[in-house]
Amino acid sequence: MKRLIIIKTIILLEAVILTILLGTVKINVYNSYDNSEAESLSEYFWKTSSEKANCLVREYNRSVKIDNYAITLDSAAFNDDTKTIHARFRISQRDAIVKSYIYSEDNMWKAFGDDNRFSLSVNTDRRTIEKFYGKYEGKDLIIYCKIQYFCDETEDTHEIYLLDKESGKTEYENCAAKFLLEPSSNSVEIHCSTALNVCISPFSVKLSSVVDLYPRTIKIIYKNGETQEILNAKENLVRQDEILSFTSSRSKMQNIEIIEAPNLIDIEQIESVIYNDVEYKR
Repeated sequence: MKRLIIIKTIILLEAVILTILLGTVKINVYNSYDNSEAESLSEYFWKTSSEKANCLVREYNRSVKIDNYAITLDSAAFNDDTKTIHARFRISQRDAIVKSYIYSEDNMWKAFGDDNRFSLSVNTDRRTIEKFYGKYEGKDLIIYCKIQYFCDETEDTHEIYLLDKESGKTEYENCAAKFLLEPSSNSVEIHCSTALNVCISPFSVKLSSVVDLYPRTIKIIYKNGETQEILNAKENLVRQDEILSFTSSRSKMQNIEIIEAPNLIDIEQIESVIYNDVEYKR
């Protein structure tokens, strides 16, 4: 079991100034772990599982060529409701191996190419959690990225941007290229109370509340009686990667918790959700 790790990121000056004028949105992004054999999206994108997740993933095969590079979006899973993106890119370079920095457990820096020329990102009006993993197939670099983000109601992101520092195209308004995403899965909403709403996609759970959230346990109950544990902080079965606090343009405080499911959720068969030991029917 992994011990609970909490990393707090606070932008103090901005928060102090803007909180006086505006409401605050707090976003917590969790990653949960277990040892079951059920399939995850990461297994799908690395082609180590069967094709059970095909219905959740769109094939794109969209390429852009810049100098002697070809950057291709192979496939992506995108849920707009829970603000979660999983994408697989293939990077090739004529007559060369694409340079990257890959460290433990396939984690990689987001920059790649000669002199870290390129990077992939999303354009949101709020902080974003981005994780990049890399492997090689021959000379090609395969990048699997997981992105969780939050936007105000007035702004949203459906695109992954390619930035190129060699050409100076490092701004979203003047990027090297962008890959438009289409939602690939549905979601289920359960209104637990006037203060709490739970949105469940096949690969993540989003909690929304006007009051502070203290999630300890989240469990899915299926129609056949089976259960799926998403979060269990009581037994330290979850790692809280980051707590992000910043100011929203909204007039009231809103708390958002995004929890990445360790394995795919069958949203069509959900009967109820248990949040902090209280069951709420769909």
